[in-house]
Amino acid sequence: MDAREYLKQYKHANGTLKRLQEKRYEKEMTIGGGGINYDGMPKGNLKTSRVEREAIELTELQRKIDVICERAELVKKQIQLDIEKLPKADYKNVLTAIYIDSHPKDPRSIDHPTEIEYASQMIRYSYSHTKRLHYEALREMEKIIGN
Repeated sequence: MDAREYLKQYKHANGTLKRLQEKRYEKEMTIGGGGINYDGMPKGNLKTSRVEREAIELTELQRKIDVICERAELVKKQIQLDIEKLPKADYKNVLTAIYIDSHPKDPRSIDHPTEIEYASQMIRYSYSHTKRLHYEALREMEKIIGN
């Protein structure tokens, strides 16, 4: 795994987490609409009701979210520790801005900045200088992670 792939692990985990949270929200909205409560009435069959099945699916989805959230935090901490090993503060700042702090690009948004543009705004360097720093920082990170 090269440095770029290593550093993107946190963003990928966050993207997965966001998709699962959206799926959970949609499922919560479909379960919510209650009807008449027939708890005390006799049941016609012993099959699990739709609401019960969806509640079980929702619980399983929440478990997945919890696992991915924990994994994302562990990956983030490891990446931050490795970034701290970089020799220059500029390298640390550019990699943190791109791989830890930046938000995933919304494909529906036309004016959303790229990762490098976002980092250049955060560290207050020009786009071209930030791009060069990013390249140099990735080369240094390769040395740290052993590739």
